Amino acid sequence: MSEVHVDLTIKNEAASETIDTKGTFQDGVLEFRDDSDRKHTLTFDNATLHYIRDGERALDFTFEENQLHEGTLNLLSQEMRFMVQTHELKMKSQSVFLRYTLLQDGQPVNHSELYLYYQEM
Repeated sequence: MSEVHVDLTIKNEAASETIDTKGTFQDGVLEFRDDSDRKHTLTFDNATLHYIRDGERALDFTFEENQLHEGTLNLLSQEMRFMVQTHELKMKSQSVFLRYTLLQDGQPVNHSELYLYYQEM
């Protein structure tokens, strides 16, 4: 298990969130906690990225370029289901760039970008 420095930014039309913290990376799984003590788990599997976040805004999304996957977002104790459309997913050694759209009933409801950098300490 490697200890890593993590820099994650998620941007959409309404907001931007940046997390700068420490975490662990082992066997293709990156785990860290943010300032609100939410646990983030990103699992790298070939050309697929699976992202789980716990807390009051929990999410469970799978990203795969040019593919649709079902995902969930829990907000205010209500589970919302989306189709996650990944437009671009670039996973390199210690970095990820991701552009995606959340769809409900076939209609786009959110466009987002994710930037992730992690480096062994």
